Amino acid sequence: NDEMHRLEALLIGGHWPDFMAVTLELLARAGFTVDIISINDSLKHNGSIRNYVFAQNDAILAKAAIDQASKRYSLVVVTDDPTLGAILRSDLHEEEKAKLLPVISKKHLGHIFSKIGLSQLLDKSGINTPGYAIANNEQELKASLAMLGYPVVIKLDSSTGGRGVFECANESDLGVISSKPHIYPVLAQKKIMGNEVSFEAFYQNGTLVHFACSTVERYQYQFGPTSVRRYTQLAFLGKEVFDELSLLGQALGGSLQVGTESL
Repeated sequence: NDEMHRLEALLIGGHWPDFMAVTLELLARAGFTVDIISINDSLKHNGSIRNYVFAQNDAILAKAAIDQASKRYSLVVVTDDPTLGAILRSDLHEEEKAKLLPVISKKHLGHIFSKIGLSQLLDKSGINTPGYAIANNEQELKASLAMLGYPVVIKLDSSTGGRGVFECANESDLGVISSKPHIYPVLAQKKIMGNEVSFEAFYQNGTLVHFACSTVERYQYQFGPTSVRRYTQLAFLGKEVFDELSLLGQALGGSLQVGTESL
């Protein structure tokens, strides 16, 4: 039955139109029929889109997205972090938010767009994560760094693209960082020294479907997106990598793609 096997995707966002365009192209090439709800009209006339809905602001976007998502889609994809935040802050019920976000239920919303929530969840789930502390003001931040020991990475709770992430190697760095504007609470995380390896995993209903493994060769800027990577064939990886990523998907309640990094 062609109707049963038709692949349909709903893309939601528009704050980062380039990301949405790349995702649209990828899904179209994979055979998906794609609908879009966006606050940006740059893709309005793209021939790969079946239905396009323009939303004047994030509140309208969230309402339109939940109405549209009531249809049966193979994938519902939020294409940028600002839209994740907008949905979380919206007036939608938690059950409705979970239908739009990359989780399987409202019980798994706590780590979405929250570095603090993610660290707490990993710790609670027994998944390896660097030592961390949560600081609600400058005094707590100084105490956190004294407890963790240097070097430390300080992260705004909800930030994107590496912005809002600061490395603190010593007390001199702390003075510089303290002078920057912060939106508390922030996450202070022990920096683990070593070679960086990146994993991007695809989950459906909390189950690991596939993942990519790569080492970073070049960044666009410190802590920002990567511009050059070297990928590794999964056959060369040990069983413990697959087991850890499977456990991660269960803890996160993942229903789409999740990016992780390890050392």
